[in-house]
Amino acid sequence: MHKKSQITYFMLLSIIIFIVAGFIFYVNNQNKVKEAEIEKLEKLSFEPQPIKQFIESCIKKIGKESILFISEHGGYYNLPLNYYDDFGLNVPYYFYENLPFNPTKEQIEKQISDYMNENLFFCFRNFADFRKIGYEMEFGCISTKTSIAPDKLTFDLNLPIKIKKGDATIDIEHFNANLENIGLNKIIQLNDLILKK
Repeated sequence: MHKKSQITYFMLLSIIIFIVAGFIFYVNNQNKVKEAEIEKLEKLSFEPQPIKQFIESCIKKIGKESILFISEHGGYYNLPLNYYDDFGLNVPYYFYENLPFNPTKEQIEKQISDYMNENLFFCFRNFADFRKIGYEMEFGCISTKTSIAPDKLTFDLNLPIKIKKGDATIDIEHFNANLENIGLNKIIQLNDLILKK
């Protein structure tokens, strides 16, 4: 009888070891699945879209500022050589010594682009909000092409950015934004018409 009880104990012990081993195997696999899900979620949370939207909103904001500035300065960001200076009010001459000096549409597009290139980084505020949540960023030089159309103003911007979060890295460099119903094209045409008369 003693042998039967020993066999029962060994069988019981084998079953317990088998159950414990199965439980350990199950827990290990669950941890691996959780780690894989966490890694997947981290990759999903590293989407460049919020950063791209932030940059494009800054392009629109600085674009509106550029139009105001350039409107106040006769179509110029960088004033030409011939301008009137009176108590800090700098106004370019459109007609000087019987020669026209009004800016062309292309010159105004260039002036708006220059404003964008020099002022866009102020809007970014060094991406402080993104850096707080673990993003690292490196930038190249800004190059903007502005196009004045009859019903909108278009900004095509080349700004190489390397975005890094953890081990993941993404490169983005092309951005664009539009400002609708600006009417800038009509103002340029009206200005040209007045100066031709």
